[in-house]
Amino acid sequence: MMSPSRIDFVSLLEGGAGVTIYVLPLGETMTNDRTYAQYDIEKKSLLVAYVLWLFLGYVGAHRFYLGKPLSGLMMLSFSGVVLLLSFVSFGVLGFLWALVALWWIIDALLIPGMAASRNRGIADRVLGRR
Repeated sequence: MMSPSRIDFVSLLEGGAGVTIYVLPLGETMTNDRTYAQYDIEKKSLLVAYVLWLFLGYVGAHRFYLGKPLSGLMMLSFSGVVLLLSFVSFGVLGFLWALVALWWIIDALLIPGMAASRNRGIADRVLGRR
């Protein structure tokens, strides 16, 4: 399938607002519009992932969002165990929060790769590449 040609027009009468018109080759239709729209709906945003990481990252919320429920559950469980041990030991084992913080900081570097992997999987499924 050939891709449509793009023609940009700028209207001087309407304050310079631009209009984009797509011209399709003869006999072609825009059947892929729905498919690409579905991908845009389902793809994961880096901004949302980082906001979740910033505020709820210590419990793995960003991992659940990015389609990694097992590691998200592990992070949630680990944080819960550290919280419980901190309370039971009256703060003596509070240094274990450093391990949670280390995992949280490393995840900041892993988020772009997790998002790209998830979006690639979504694209493969939605666009029928598999």
